[in-house]
Amino acid sequence: MIERLGNVFYWTGCAIAALFGFFVLEGLIMHGELIPGAAVAAVFAWLVGRAFRYVLAGRF
Repeated sequence: MIERLGNVFYWTGCAIAALFGFFVLEGLIMHGELIPGAAVAAVFAWLVGRAFRYVLAGRF
C-alpha cells in the first residue's frame, strides 16, 4: 500500500513538473525568454516526487 502511495506522489510530481515545463515553453515561444522561476519549480517538483518514490516505494 505504501509503495502505491510513493508511486502516486511520483506521478503527481511529474504532472506538476510537466505543467511548469509548459509554462517555460510558453515563455520561450511567446516572449522569447526563459522563465527561470518556472524552470526551477519544474525541476523541484520532479525531484520531490522522485524522493517520495525512493523513500516510500524503495525504487529509483
